[in-house]
Amino acid sequence: MSKRTPFTKLSVFLVLCSIGLFSFAHLGALAYDRFLSPAQPVSGSENKDVAGPSDQNPEHKSKSEATIETISEIKVDGLPLTPGLQQFIDTNPEIEIRGASPFSLLEFIEGEGFTGATDQDLSTLASCLYELILPTNFEVIERNQSRELPDGTELGMEAYVNEEQGKDFIFSNPNSGSYTITLQWQGDLLSISLKGAELPYRVTVERRDKLVFKPKVIKQYSPYLHTGEVMVTKEGRNGMQVEVWRSFQTMKGEFLKEEKVSEDFYLPVHKEELHSMKDYVAGKAVYVSEVDETSSEVEEHKTRDSSVPQESPSNQEKDEQSDSPDNANSPSTKQNSNASSSEEDLPLPDMK
Repeated sequence: MSKRTPFTKLSVFLVLCSIGLFSFAHLGALAYDRFLSPAQPVSGSENKDVAGPSDQNPEHKSKSEATIETISEIKVDGLPLTPGLQQFIDTNPEIEIRGASPFSLLEFIEGEGFTGATDQDLSTLASCLYELILPTNFEVIERNQSRELPDGTELGMEAYVNEEQGKDFIFSNPNSGSYTITLQWQGDLLSISLKGAELPYRVTVERRDKLVFKPKVIKQYSPYLHTGEVMVTKEGRNGMQVEVWRSFQTMKGEFLKEEKVSEDFYLPVHKEELHSMKDYVAGKAVYVSEVDETSSEVEEHKTRDSSVPQESPSNQEKDEQSDSPDNANSPSTKQNSNASSSEEDLPLPDMK
């Protein structure tokens, strides 16, 4: 009995040591996997089905998302909401502008089979798109303007479209990547934005050399109006001229270049007024009398200048002779004086 006891104790000790070593090794492996080993992708059929290429490379995913930015954005207030314009925005909330290719508004609506917009609707849309792409490196290929600046369109921002006359609005995207134009209503405002890859420089739009031309007033006369009565038959409008420029700068503010985009000119619309014929007659009579008085004053001034003798010896002698008593009583002098008095006092002949 005494001999078996040491052996039993030794066996129990060995078993306990084995359990301790196994536990220590397992804990060490767990600590290594948790704190020291690099992260490994989880292997499994379910995870392989869910994960895609962008999920396997988080850095690539964040980089691609960062490149999609809002390059330009405008908000148009007070836009005339016509059925054609509303239908176009509802049908085309997004328009893709492909890289290194032109975009034609007329070709776009023809390709989409859209026929519900008028020329005025297309002109309004083209003017908004023109203002949107100005602060970018997009190049304007074709742009037209009307004879009068439409209401609600800023000076220098008009793009006139006429489908029947073939007047289109065309611009090109020189970048390799595609861009997207989004149109959406925000209450009474129309928000239009251009989204895509960030441009390598900044573009600033500036309007220069703005001129205003006052309209003339065209007066017409009517016998049916009273004296002093004036009726405006057509309101006048100022003529305007402006140049649109854009400059390119690096992200650090260094100047690169500037270019003249357009020069718009609108003739003034003359104002037309209808006046009374009585005012015209009275004004003409006053004008004629003023002209007669002026002409008589000029003639009298000329006569006085011609009657003044020149300062010469011969003239002085003639003046002395005329002032002498003998010449005063001569028959020729009396005859001339009587003739002059008879011409001034000659009565008008009797027409009867």
